[in-house]
Amino acid sequence: MNTRIPSHIVLVDDGSFVAPRLAAYLANRYEKIFVLTLAAERWHGPGEVIPWDGRTLSGQWINPLEGAAALVNLVGGELPLRKNRRDLESLASHHRTIIDTLGRGLLRVYRVPKAWVQASSLSIYGETGDRICDESGWVPGGGISEISLAAEEALGHAIRPEMRWVILRTGLILSKDGGVLPLLQRRMRSLGERPEAKDEGSARWISWIHVEDLLHLWSESIRNKRLSGIFHATGLQPVTTAEFAAALRGTIGLPVGSDHGVFDDLTLPGGRCLPRHFHRRGLHFRHHDLDETLVELMAAARPLRVARPPALVTDLTV
Repeated sequence: MNTRIPSHIVLVDDGSFVAPRLAAYLANRYEKIFVLTLAAERWHGPGEVIPWDGRTLSGQWINPLEGAAALVNLVGGELPLRKNRRDLESLASHHRTIIDTLGRGLLRVYRVPKAWVQASSLSIYGETGDRICDESGWVPGGGISEISLAAEEALGHAIRPEMRWVILRTGLILSKDGGVLPLLQRRMRSLGERPEAKDEGSARWISWIHVEDLLHLWSESIRNKRLSGIFHATGLQPVTTAEFAAALRGTIGLPVGSDHGVFDDLTLPGGRCLPRHFHRRGLHFRHHDLDETLVELMAAARPLRVARPPALVTDLTV
């Protein structure tokens, strides 16, 4: 018996590691998924793939918008792992361009999607120190905040007034085979058993979420007509970088040692943020405890592949 919703979703992606997982999650619930992507050659999820440059208007991608259950735009949610302030302006411009083009496409649609669900990041709050942030938190201008701010402001100009809208400001996404966790594992192992040293970043906070909980929040934001506005897509237990490093060390099985430098050059979304709007609406999270989450993810992670011996080089032409 087919219990899928008789409607379709338009998913916009530019190479996010979450996008194929979300497409698979939604494919079990909706009759069809159209994937409008700037990275078609790297797509490895379900759905009908529509290559796109993010600028060009064409019926190939505009027609699927007609009557869709939702337009789901993941462009704007994942920031580069490593800080590079020279790229902030270009990335903000990229997000604005994508959303502006989607808005121009919607002007050619008679039955617009019922909802626009837009990815953003908790990095919009900048450096918050120990301050607890909910969805009413103050958003500064400049710096890393500009990337997410550009996406959210562009949405306000692009969306049609008859559409419901949801913005998901996402925390650090923990997954067994994508995102920041594999990088942190490699860094932690490279530190090995160095003598313990003060971690200058230990006062920084990390708002994290298990990818399974994130997919559930995305699905609810699409389905639930009562959800509208800005929501924190993050878990209930933010931790400091020192606490995160200690939990990761224990999971990997490394002794206490120096964690100095593990997080120094990384973009950590959002500080000490809580999902109050989701929580007040009765949406529950499965993953609360960081130690238990890391143990589960490590156990489920793909085993390392044994490298094959290199093939003999018989042709040296380039």
